[in-house]
Amino acid sequence: MHFERIYQYEFDRRILTADRLAQREAQIRAAK
Repeated sequence: MHFERIYQYEFDRRILTADRLAQREAQIRAAK
């Protein structure tokens, strides 16, 4: 149970990081 909670946290954190990177790339492309 505790392990699942940690895994879920890691999963959410990776999604947030990937989303942030995608937004940054979109802004860079829009700036060009």
